[in-house]
Amino acid sequence: ALATIIALISLGCEAKPPSREQAKIGDRLVLLVSGMTCSGCEGAVNQGVMTCPMVNAVEASATDEEVVLWVKPGSDLSTVKAKINSLGFAVEPDATN
Repeated sequence: ALATIIALISLGCEAKPPSREQAKIGDRLVLLVSGMTCSGCEGAVNQGVMTCPMVNAVEASATDEEVVLWVKPGSDLSTVKAKINSLGFAVEPDATN
């Protein structure tokens, strides 16, 4: 458990998701993500990515193999990508639009 908390902190994300409503405001970005196969995968990505403070909202789709993010303008997505990778999914390189 301590290793998980340390890993989350090193990724720039909080150990527990903040208690806040998702707001689809800010820059809308799409990451292509492989490895999600079900709604459980989508939920894990949604919950995990929401721990990153620059993320306002997230919608993961296993069917579309993508994660749609609404982030604070000018955000560095390296921590979000690292978070998704740490959950066992693969973010396609330079797959942001």
